[in-house]
Amino acid sequence: MYNLDVNFLKDRSLDDSSSQSTLPTKKLNIEIGEMVPLIAGAVVMVLLPVLAFSWSSYLKYLTAQTQKEIGNIEQEIQGLEAKRATVKELEGKLSTLKQESRALVSVFDRIKPWSAILQDISDRTPVTVQIDSIVQDTSGLLQIDGMAASYEAVTDFVLTLKESEFFQGTNISLKSARLTSNPSQLDYTQSEEGITVEVELPQVVEYQIEAELSETPASELLQELEQKGAVGLVNRIKNLKEKGLLQ
Repeated sequence: MYNLDVNFLKDRSLDDSSSQSTLPTKKLNIEIGEMVPLIAGAVVMVLLPVLAFSWSSYLKYLTAQTQKEIGNIEQEIQGLEAKRATVKELEGKLSTLKQESRALVSVFDRIKPWSAILQDISDRTPVTVQIDSIVQDTSGLLQIDGMAASYEAVTDFVLTLKESEFFQGTNISLKSARLTSNPSQLDYTQSEEGITVEVELPQVVEYQIEAELSETPASELLQELEQKGAVGLVNRIKNLKEKGLLQ
């Protein structure tokens, strides 16, 4: 038979020595630089709501200020619109006044004083022509009646009237002319011897002339008007021209 000689102590010592041996351990070593991102992330997470709230409050403030400015501008616009309406109203009144002024000025410009017209006719009447009457009918035509020593004198009278600035030269015509007895009366004194003196006056030409007044504005006849004595009208027209109311 075989004998087993087992030295348990020796084996135990081996076990003890082996049990006393330790496993190597790794020491945890975290650098501070590696924690910065974590810290920053934490800070951001904390500050982000604060920043969002602050930005929202600032936007509300800007919105309120903008709306206030818009309201002020709208009020200014309303004020300007009211002023614009007032200006338009005043411009309308001014335009009306200008039209009325031009209408009034045009009346002065159409006036031709009868004193000037009669003086012009008188200046153009030949010495052998007598005027008995001057009448204006409803159509504005003048009818001149009178007597002349001859037909030639009547013709000369018509031609001189055609040259007048106060008449339409093309619308002056001799309507009638005929020989008639001279209606003139002689005043003489009978002599003491009782001699009677008989005087036979020559016949005369009884005429009728029709004439139309000129449409030339008075402002274009200032020289003629002044020569015929219409100084008042001439001065008024000159004043209107100086004020720019009459061209």
